[in-house]
Amino acid sequence: MTDGPPFYRIGVIADTHGFVHPKVFDVFIGVQLILHAGDIGNEAVLDELETLAPVRAVSGNVDGVPDSRRRPMTQRLETPAGRIAVIHGHLAKANAGDAEALLAYLRPFKPDIVVFGHSHVPYCGQCGAVVFFNPGSAGRGRLGRSPSVGLITMPSERARPVFEHIMLD
Repeated sequence: MTDGPPFYRIGVIADTHGFVHPKVFDVFIGVQLILHAGDIGNEAVLDELETLAPVRAVSGNVDGVPDSRRRPMTQRLETPAGRIAVIHGHLAKANAGDAEALLAYLRPFKPDIVVFGHSHVPYCGQCGAVVFFNPGSAGRGRLGRSPSVGLITMPSERARPVFEHIMLD
């Protein structure tokens, strides 16, 4: 690991439900990419996030008809952190205990990382070599949970990605 700035950082957000928590703008300073794992709530959320970095988003169950340009059902990306698949999770039953169902859904892409939302619960775990990462819900606190987001950081070109949850309250 180097003492300099990280090689590459990705901001990860989900379940905003039409509200961008003000602390997101501090947490995501300097990210090169933002992934929104669905339940966006309205297009203004994506517009706000795009003031920080390019955004790749997917539709969630509250987002209406998917938009193939701005928020399809699934995103597949090649990044310095690896092959990342982004999905909301409501169609593939993507909860922490259903990693195999989600992998079956995404099998043709062979992701290194799966970013998902829907459960509103921060999660980071593995199924085989694939890391599953849910940033939790970044909207207004619901169900007794504090809002949160995630960061995926590549400390250097040859390092493994570091996954972190940031509580916003």
